[in-house]
Amino acid sequence: MDDPAAQRYTQEEFQQLVDALRGNADKLLDGDGHTLMSVSFYLDLGVPEVFACPYWGWNQAGTGKHAIFVDGETVEGLYGIHNLDWLYGIAKVLGAFSTHPKYGGRGYQARAICEGIVDALKLLEPMEATAEA
Repeated sequence: MDDPAAQRYTQEEFQQLVDALRGNADKLLDGDGHTLMSVSFYLDLGVPEVFACPYWGWNQAGTGKHAIFVDGETVEGLYGIHNLDWLYGIAKVLGAFSTHPKYGGRGYQARAICEGIVDALKLLEPMEATAEA
């Protein structure tokens, strides 16, 4: 999977990401860690393609707690963006670091990353990015 932190993005795209996170924190920073989202979920909330599309891919289902459900039925897998993978990538782009150890369940990790992202957004005043102009 490509890492958006390694992708080239413009200052404008970075600012759009920051604006999307600030304006839609309740949706983008939900701290779930489990959900598979569509690309359109992120794009519709203002996240630029460069920060959404690289995370899109096939997610193979497992059994038990690793099963994937669509409309109450299990499926073999599903194309989408895994919430926790996206949160890790965006945290890296923003230079957000969690003070929590990297262990525990996916929900615990997601909540800790979301806290780090919120803290990083507070520090971006005035906003500076290392992205290419």
